[in-house]
Amino acid sequence: MATTQNQIKSMQKDLDQIKDLLADNLAKTASNGASKTATKAEETARKAGEGVKTFVTDRKEQLGSAKNACESTIKERPFVSTAAAFVGGALLMTLLNRRS
Repeated sequence: MATTQNQIKSMQKDLDQIKDLLADNLAKTASNGASKTATKAEETARKAGEGVKTFVTDRKEQLGSAKNACESTIKERPFVSTAAAFVGGALLMTLLNRRS
């Protein structure tokens, strides 16, 4: 019976050691997993930021091209541009006056 008691105590110590090892391993894994998740989130945010920068740069270039085209058209045909602006303003006023 004494040997059984000793075996039980030995097994209890072994189980406590296993429990401590598992707890340490879990803590390391959780912190490592959180670190990996944070790193992945940072990487995703960085990629999204680069995508936004590219989008904005492209749109600025397109806006510049449209502005230059508009200015050159106005310089080439000032009377047509003035007439088009007048007609557009008249249509806008007509639509706004109908709502009132």
